[in-house]
Amino acid sequence: MQPGASMLAVGMIVLGCSGSPKPPEAPVMDAEVAPAQQVKNSTLPTAPNGTKPNQQVSMTVSWMQMEPSQAPVLVAALEPLPEWHIYWSHPGEAGLPTRFRLTRQSERLPHTTQMPLPKRMSSPGDIVSYGYEGKTHFFIDSDASRSGKDFTLRADWLACKEVCIKGQATINVSAPPAQGISPSKDAFKDWQYVPKSEAIKWTKTGPAWMLEMETSKRLELYPHEAFQLALDQTRPPYCKGNRCRIKLPPSAFKGNKSLAYTLRVESAGTAQGFTADFLKGTKP
Repeated sequence: MQPGASMLAVGMIVLGCSGSPKPPEAPVMDAEVAPAQQVKNSTLPTAPNGTKPNQQVSMTVSWMQMEPSQAPVLVAALEPLPEWHIYWSHPGEAGLPTRFRLTRQSERLPHTTQMPLPKRMSSPGDIVSYGYEGKTHFFIDSDASRSGKDFTLRADWLACKEVCIKGQATINVSAPPAQGISPSKDAFKDWQYVPKSEAIKWTKTGPAWMLEMETSKRLELYPHEAFQLALDQTRPPYCKGNRCRIKLPPSAFKGNKSLAYTLRVESAGTAQGFTADFLKGTKP
């Protein structure tokens, strides 16, 4: 059965898009300051004439069986307008993570969300963030959602261009069909870019930590939140060609139980993503 029509309800917030001390890449419009975020500029930005906050991002959902041995997963496709973008689950120095919520009769349904590799984006002020332009598929897996009863999927995002507008969409979803639905070509392409867990070894060279692969590979490092904060001594890009080089203060090893990151590895025109813990990769 196909999901019902979407309803866009977009709010507007003022302020910095992450917990980073840097400002957002564009003014964010809303009536309140989000918790655990810092306001760099207290001047309230105003919406440009003609701005319609319910038109930056569209959402559709469908059930797809991404692998023959896998149960159907809910696939949400978010598509910003041209020149607009939304953010990855770990947005970097600016932005807000794209999030999903499943609810049935006011009860939250446990789930996991898998996202494809993001794109690194640079903004004025040397601000680096990670996100998506164009149509992107997000894969939401929940045993509870396949129970045969309808439920609600809500997506929250921050869409940015000259300004940033916080928005959301809610869709009523029916149980998956009895027969599996093969993924579309575009959805399967994004599925192939979902990072996989991997153990990755780093080596200490003088004051820096190094990661090096074959010369035919090109690396790009996307730090998660704790790692992002710990990398104040190193500015992105953290990798050049087949080598990554970073510096960390001693406090990074004492105050964190995990320093997770995602590594993009390109080779022969294809890309793979791997998620790892830096702390585990530095142990002998």
